[in-house]
Amino acid sequence: MLASSRGGRVAGFNLIELLIAVAILASAFMLVMGMFPLSFRGIHQGKHQVIAAQLAQAYMDAERTKPFTSMSNGTYTDRVPIVVNGVKSTTTYTTVVTVNPSTLNNANKAVLMVQTQWLQTEVTDTVQARSVTIESSRTRAW
Repeated sequence: MLASSRGGRVAGFNLIELLIAVAILASAFMLVMGMFPLSFRGIHQGKHQVIAAQLAQAYMDAERTKPFTSMSNGTYTDRVPIVVNGVKSTTTYTTVVTVNPSTLNNANKAVLMVQTQWLQTEVTDTVQARSVTIESSRTRAW
């Protein structure tokens, strides 16, 4: 910005003002860029939770469609590699389905519990076991 001042000097930005403005912009840019890894990590964790919840729900639905008398009593485990948008995931999800008689000792009720587990790398590069669990009860239909 060039304008003539009263003393005949040209008014404008000097080098110090320009350096201060660049430093402020650079620090704001660095703060904004520092948020990207955290947001990517959150998106990645959310993706795993959604996949695990969908797997657990699929197993729950499959168990609930079986006749009451053919539901397996006990626990069984299944390891499933996942393909998302045509890309095979490097994460393996382990699903544990547990069918127990009702705590009321009623032969006409069962409690279904489905837990899907996976290993996830944390911020500190440690591996944490994560899981999603859904539970439902089932009553014999007469």
